[in-house]
Amino acid sequence: MQSINVIIRDDLKVDFWQQVGKYKGTIKRISIADCFALTLANRESAILVTSDRKEFEPIIPLNICQIDFIR
Repeated sequence: MQSINVIIRDDLKVDFWQQVGKYKGTIKRISIADCFALTLANRESAILVTSDRKEFEPIIPLNICQIDFIR
């Protein structure tokens, strides 16, 4: 997978999945995939880049991670 720049993660332990579950349980109308993205961005001190304003604009005040919109 290296040739197409896909990084396979095998270091996502129980605490990671627990955080994903906390976001899913506390943030209204968010998908599990978006909870995964939030948790990973937070853990890596990364910027979550998305075009999904409807889903992520309400999350910005929670200061989970930096969220940038591409449109």
